[in-house]
Amino acid sequence: MLVFLDIHSGFLQMFNHNSTLVKSRANSDIQYGRGVIAHNKSVTFYHHMDFYRSPNYTTAKKLATGISCFELIPSNINLICPSPTQIVSYLSVGCPKGRHLVLKRPAASEPCDTVDTYTIGKEHFLHLDGTSPTQDKVVHYDLVRLGCPVRVDSSHNFLPQLELYDGEEFVRPVTGNFILWEEQGRTDYSYNATMKQAGCHKVAQTWSQIRDEQGMLTDWGQGWGPWNYRSCFEETNTVIDSSLLQRPYQILNSTGVSWLQFPNTHDSMYTFRARIVDPNYSFCDLEISFAVQTYGAQHPEDLTVTMITVGGIMGAVLLGLLGSYFVYRKQTSQAFATRMMLVKMLHKEDHSHQRESPVPKKRTSVLGDIWS
Repeated sequence: MLVFLDIHSGFLQMFNHNSTLVKSRANSDIQYGRGVIAHNKSVTFYHHMDFYRSPNYTTAKKLATGISCFELIPSNINLICPSPTQIVSYLSVGCPKGRHLVLKRPAASEPCDTVDTYTIGKEHFLHLDGTSPTQDKVVHYDLVRLGCPVRVDSSHNFLPQLELYDGEEFVRPVTGNFILWEEQGRTDYSYNATMKQAGCHKVAQTWSQIRDEQGMLTDWGQGWGPWNYRSCFEETNTVIDSSLLQRPYQILNSTGVSWLQFPNTHDSMYTFRARIVDPNYSFCDLEISFAVQTYGAQHPEDLTVTMITVGGIMGAVLLGLLGSYFVYRKQTSQAFATRMMLVKMLHKEDHSHQRESPVPKKRTSVLGDIWS
């Protein structure tokens, strides 16, 4: 802080000796208190380079990195000014030392349950050249590099929550766009949102597009990063086929709609690597590797037991219905036979009464006898 007596109606001057790296803007105000008038000057430093618009991201980032010098000095200096009469500050523009990504883990983390090796079925991964393997792959789990795996219920979607740290000090949650890939080439996971659901105005970048452009790969994460990232949310005058926007949206964000989905047919281990692709988010090349272990899948033996149980229950219900039907038929037949027997008995009784009753004689009319 630079404090001096304002007896000559002076003001505080600021000199930026490297304005190509950092810009500045100043705000001045006056405060009154205890008979003293204080002229305060607040200076805000900011970076003005838009790497997204730069034709060459790598070159532009190098040119925007370095040391910038600022000097603050009163406009009028004389012998009665207290020392120091000026302040010289140096600002380092670039990636802070020790800055890195950390995966935020669930608050109630389960015990670290890792294995030395795990197996990936040949139907669940591809080689770097895109060909299908002919046998399963056995992978060594690197606990030192990956740490404990995050356990995820396969029936739930998963979105990695990333945080920025300077050494051991927390800085802030990551809000920039990032991508990820499976380090072993696994293909048995997907994204739950389409480009249209994410709000894209044009077709977004995807791993298949990047790999088609790059050709032969030497690493699964090759070819896609802040140096060639393009947003799909920019307005465009080009007419887009709406069916193209039904493709999966593979760019993740802490507030985005696209999450990872895992199959519920088998439990497995996934080793992911995430990379920040937003070119204006940081001067640092931010990447992190982590593991996800899924659980809760319906295994074939579980399905067999379930089918047997359901089949047994359905069989028991069917037998019960058949038994009830036959009992009902038997009871109905007996009731019908009893009713018929009663009807026959009633008919016999009516006939016997008719034989016992005298037949009434025919009456002859007197008038009829006379006229005849």
